Amino acid sequence: GKALNSRLGGIVSEGIPLGAVQIPPDGQPIILMNDRQTIGGYPRLGALTPMACACLAQCLPGTKVRLQPISATQAQAAYRAQLLKWQ
Repeated sequence: GKALNSRLGGIVSEGIPLGAVQIPPDGQPIILMNDRQTIGGYPRLGALTPMACACLAQCLPGTKVRLQPISATQAQAAYRAQLLKWQ
C-alpha cells in the first residue's frame, strides 16, 4: 500500500511483542509475527491482538489487509469470547 510518513528515525531498541506494527524508513508497515527478532528500533504504531495475529497468519504473502484500532477493553472482550468458544 501507500508508504506512511514518519518524522522519527530509528528509536532506542526495545522488546518486540507478537503482532507489533513497525514503520521502517521506507514507510511500508511491517507486522512482526512468531519469527520476529527479540528487539528492534523502528517506530511502532501498536500491535495486533492475538486473535488478529491468528487471522493474519492465514493470509498469503502480498495480501492487502486493513487494520483498525480497538481499545484494550474491546480486545479483552474478544479474547474472552474466543476462549468461551473453545470450552
